[in-house]
Amino acid sequence: MTDLIEKALKRGKEDEQRAASILAALVCVQLGLSETAEEFYQEIRPTLVTQLSTPTAPQRSRAAMATTLGLLAFLQCPPEETEEVMASLEAAFRSPAAGTELQSEALSAWALLATFLPSHRSVEALRGSVSGYLLSALDSQDVDLRIAAGEAVAVLYERADDEMALKDEFYDKIKALSTDSNKYRSKKDRKEQRSSFREVLKTIEGEDSPVYSAKMIRTNEMMEKLVIDSWRAKKQYDLMRKVWRTSLSVMRKCLFLHSFSFHQVLSMDVYLQRSEIVRDVFELGPPPTLQEAKDSKQSKQAKVSCVLAALAKCVTSK
Repeated sequence: MTDLIEKALKRGKEDEQRAASILAALVCVQLGLSETAEEFYQEIRPTLVTQLSTPTAPQRSRAAMATTLGLLAFLQCPPEETEEVMASLEAAFRSPAAGTELQSEALSAWALLATFLPSHRSVEALRGSVSGYLLSALDSQDVDLRIAAGEAVAVLYERADDEMALKDEFYDKIKALSTDSNKYRSKKDRKEQRSSFREVLKTIEGEDSPVYSAKMIRTNEMMEKLVIDSWRAKKQYDLMRKVWRTSLSVMRKCLFLHSFSFHQVLSMDVYLQRSEIVRDVFELGPPPTLQEAKDSKQSKQAKVSCVLAALAKCVTSK
């Protein structure tokens, strides 16, 4: 499997490279917390880094590889190697020849890994050389790149835990983007941008971290609650969900099976229910066992029976 993925990444056409990138991410998640997953990451990482830095490779392929590299490093990279991977992603989004799609994907992956940075490194990033790029990205004509830059600033600010870490220019730009009503932007772009930057502004102005999502997950017959209450968790959830969604479109296109319900096996909910490593990331605990599911189902059936019996007694008494 590793050989096939590497071959497609190196010599495949654009669609093959994108499909191989997605497959690499899915394989790594399926391998879970095993040593095999770590070995897979170490084998595939050099190819991803090399292709990401190859200017002749298709931009869309490199964008997909940036996302995959970020996710694989997030799941399997040793802590001491995290900033090395971040440097590769930074080189990609700062490249003068990089298009907006490559920049936004590489920056999003970089921000995902930035959730691991200690406080002092986050402060250095906000006030160092990368701050100049982030300021310019906030002025981009591309809404995805503007939002990626804003979220990167929010992640770094949250990790820095220092209200003096942010330059005044960041606050001014983010505040302006949170109320932007320029007519030359599409209505959809304006709505998406304002929604994102309002949340970023709340973080910068010192308000409590907003609860972005409280998601109920059905695990067999049980219901679990996943709360996304920080930029760290939001970034982790969003990038994982994006990989699953991209995998659906890429596989449908490559396999010509448009009518097949891939979402049944590749949806984010399925991984939240069953994947050991995804559940570990969001601190949901190990996947419920079959016996736990049966017990829960029996409990639910018992409650229904009690209600029906009470209703029947009420009816007969009348």
